[in-house]
Amino acid sequence: MNIYEESEIKEKTLKNYISSGNILSAISLDGLEINKEQSVYEFEKTICNGNTITDCVIHACLPSNNIAAVGIEIKSEYDTTRRLAKQITDYLQVCDYVYIFAHEKHTQKIRNILKNIKGGYKVGIISYSEYDNEILAYLEKGAKTNTPNHYQYVNSFLKRKQLESIIKQYYGKRTSAITGTTRKPQLVNYLIQTKPMQEIKQKVIQTRVTKEAHFGHAYVVRKYSNKERRKYARRKRP
Repeated sequence: MNIYEESEIKEKTLKNYISSGNILSAISLDGLEINKEQSVYEFEKTICNGNTITDCVIHACLPSNNIAAVGIEIKSEYDTTRRLAKQITDYLQVCDYVYIFAHEKHTQKIRNILKNIKGGYKVGIISYSEYDNEILAYLEKGAKTNTPNHYQYVNSFLKRKQLESIIKQYYGKRTSAITGTTRKPQLVNYLIQTKPMQEIKQKVIQTRVTKEAHFGHAYVVRKYSNKERRKYARRKRP
């Protein structure tokens, strides 16, 4: 088995660790309790107009039915941190909290990188090691509340058809009759100007819940074409 294949297997193992809900035991969201059963996990989601492919975004359910988007970037022992600054900059555009889930060998380098990123001090670090093939994760640094760009959040997590459906649910009319257009940028702006963000985040979760719910969680794994997978593999290759 070559190093690339080992890297792929390790990334899958770490994503399974996240989707099992174990990661939420290590995460701190300003001391707020997370409803694990209602939270929704989304893997390999493109954000910021396709600039970055996230490893995971957890749409975490908090008290009072509030939703927080928690971005998690994985860095296994086989990964490099070459693109980390750009990736984290994009995560901060759309997430309320951002964590880097990284092998302990990367910890100091990640701390140095975050010092040079605008808003990097808000990013949390979860380090992990392995013992007898078990992942041992611990909170190295808690994340601080981030204020994402509302446009980028809605534009990243809702497709045009979903925006049209949501607006029609609110007003009972086709979007063109309400907004005068069906272009996505205008629909995004219309929604964030007329509805509270927490209400929009509830709609985002509703679009994610599928019949594939498992242990109370709903998973959405983006389906990539072979061309996209090759492109993504080149980005992730050690």
